Amino acid sequence: MIFDKFTLSLITAILGFGIWNIQRFMEDRKNANAKVLKQDNLVRAIYAEIDFNTTDMEIFLRKVRHCPFCARRWRSVMTLSPK
Repeated sequence: MIFDKFTLSLITAILGFGIWNIQRFMEDRKNANAKVLKQDNLVRAIYAEIDFNTTDMEIFLRKVRHCPFCARRWRSVMTLSPK
Protein backbone atom coordinates (compact mmCIF):
# COMPACT_ATOMS: atom_id res chain seq x y z
CA MET A 1 0.00 0.00 0.00
CA ILE A 2 2.79 2.48 0.91
CA PHE A 3 4.77 1.53 -2.17
CA ASP A 4 1.75 2.17 -4.35
CA LYS A 5 1.21 5.67 -2.93
CA PHE A 6 4.90 6.46 -3.27
CA THR A 7 4.97 5.25 -6.88
CA LEU A 8 1.85 7.22 -7.74
CA SER A 9 3.30 10.37 -6.14
CA LEU A 10 6.59 9.90 -7.97
CA ILE A 11 4.87 9.39 -11.35
CA THR A 12 2.67 12.45 -10.74
CA ALA A 13 5.69 14.61 -9.89
CA ILE A 14 7.67 13.39 -12.91
CA LEU A 15 4.72 13.98 -15.26
CA GLY A 16 4.12 17.45 -13.81
CA PHE A 17 7.77 18.36 -14.22
CA GLY A 18 7.79 17.00 -17.79
CA ILE A 19 4.67 18.94 -18.75
CA TRP A 20 6.14 22.11 -17.21
CA ASN A 21 9.36 21.62 -19.24
CA ILE A 22 7.40 21.07 -22.46
CA GLN A 23 5.36 24.23 -21.83
CA ARG A 24 8.53 26.26 -21.23
CA PHE A 25 10.13 24.86 -24.38
CA MET A 26 7.07 25.74 -26.47
CA GLU A 27 6.89 29.24 -24.99
CA ASP A 28 10.60 29.85 -25.63
CA ARG A 29 10.22 28.63 -29.19
CA LYS A 30 7.24 30.93 -29.74
CA ASN A 31 9.19 33.90 -28.33
CA ALA A 32 12.20 33.09 -30.53
CA ASN A 33 9.97 32.94 -33.63
CA ALA A 34 8.38 36.27 -32.69
CA LYS A 35 11.83 37.82 -32.27
CA VAL A 36 12.96 36.57 -35.68
CA LEU A 37 9.76 37.87 -37.27
CA LYS A 38 10.25 41.27 -35.63
CA GLN A 39 13.85 41.48 -36.90
CA ASP A 40 12.72 40.43 -40.38
CA ASN A 41 10.05 43.14 -40.39
CA LEU A 42 12.65 45.71 -39.33
CA VAL A 43 14.98 44.73 -42.17
CA ARG A 44 12.08 44.88 -44.64
CA ALA A 45 11.13 48.33 -43.38
CA ILE A 46 14.71 49.58 -43.75
CA TYR A 47 14.94 48.26 -47.32
CA ALA A 48 11.57 49.81 -48.15
CA GLU A 49 12.74 53.17 -46.78
CA ILE A 50 15.97 53.00 -48.79
CA ASP A 51 14.03 52.10 -51.94
CA PHE A 52 11.58 54.95 -51.37
CA ASN A 53 14.38 57.46 -50.80
CA THR A 54 16.24 56.28 -53.89
CA THR A 55 13.13 56.55 -56.05
CA ASP A 56 12.35 59.97 -54.57
CA MET A 57 15.89 61.17 -55.36
CA GLU A 58 15.63 59.86 -58.95
CA ILE A 59 12.40 61.82 -59.46
CA PHE A 60 14.01 64.91 -57.95
CA LEU A 61 17.09 64.66 -60.17
CA ARG A 62 14.93 64.20 -63.28
CA LYS A 63 12.98 67.36 -62.44
CA VAL A 64 16.12 69.36 -61.63
CA ARG A 65 17.61 68.64 -65.05
CA HIS A 66 14.63 70.24 -66.80
CA CYS A 67 14.74 73.45 -64.73
CA PRO A 68 17.60 75.74 -65.95
CA PHE A 69 17.96 77.63 -62.67
CA CYS A 70 17.91 74.43 -60.63
CA ALA A 71 20.42 72.76 -62.93
CA ARG A 72 22.88 75.67 -62.60
CA ARG A 73 22.43 75.74 -58.85
CA TRP A 74 22.81 71.98 -58.63
CA ARG A 75 26.05 72.05 -60.65
CA SER A 76 27.48 74.81 -58.45
CA VAL A 77 26.67 72.84 -55.32
CA MET A 78 28.07 69.61 -56.75
CA THR A 79 31.40 71.26 -57.55
CA LEU A 80 31.81 72.04 -53.85
CA SER A 81 31.55 68.40 -52.82
CA PRO A 82 34.77 66.36 -52.75
CA LYS A 83 34.91 63.23 -54.87
